[in-house]
Amino acid sequence: MTNNNFGAFGLYELAYRGVMLNKKDFINVDFNVSDETKMKVEKILNDLKGIELEYFDVNNFSDVIYEKYPIIDDKVGVIDFSYKPIFKYNKKNENASDYIDRFRNFDIDSLPLMEIAQFLKLKVEKSNHIKPFGTYIHREKKIVLGTDYAPIFIHELAHAIDFHLSNHFYEKNYTELVAELSTVLLCTIYNIPINIPYAMLYLELYSTLEINGTKMVNRASEIVECVKMIKEQIKCKNNI
Repeated sequence: MTNNNFGAFGLYELAYRGVMLNKKDFINVDFNVSDETKMKVEKILNDLKGIELEYFDVNNFSDVIYEKYPIIDDKVGVIDFSYKPIFKYNKKNENASDYIDRFRNFDIDSLPLMEIAQFLKLKVEKSNHIKPFGTYIHREKKIVLGTDYAPIFIHELAHAIDFHLSNHFYEKNYTELVAELSTVLLCTIYNIPINIPYAMLYLELYSTLEINGTKMVNRASEIVECVKMIKEQIKCKNNI
């Protein structure tokens, strides 16, 4: 176990050491993590060493709100209201109307690894009302996205797969660390654009308790292996 001050750098270092020292000790849940996946995880963790943390501005569709303006007739007073889209926060380099169009044009079906969600019979929706960037609602088997930043979808998909696997362990910080590490691994393996320094900063925010690094990286590897297996099943089905 680690102390509660290791942060993201220590987290990746711990995960990397866990892979190097325990290559044969991955937890078997419903399947074995393949040697190919283990080697990919090992390489990704190794390549991440030394990357600096960095904030990345992921806008939420619900950041756009509407200011209400009265339309006044001098003779009869207020007769109607107009609504102007603005950002909740000062965003000098962005236009709120453009962001509304961005939401309208956001095609859920074009998301990377969308076929995995469909295979698991997950509903995926977009919303310009939710406050978080994304959320997985287990009781409804539904992912709701408040942004079109693809790694957010991958993160919520990782949560969904985590729930699908047996021996699920629920502790908020732990599951968030597993989901975000899984996101880094999946985005790297499947060439999905992701801001890695931001992902590491996200991990930093949740790494405030004692974490079994080997257990965490094993679980993330199981999620990666699960995605790989589903893709293979889809490929076989399409070739029939």
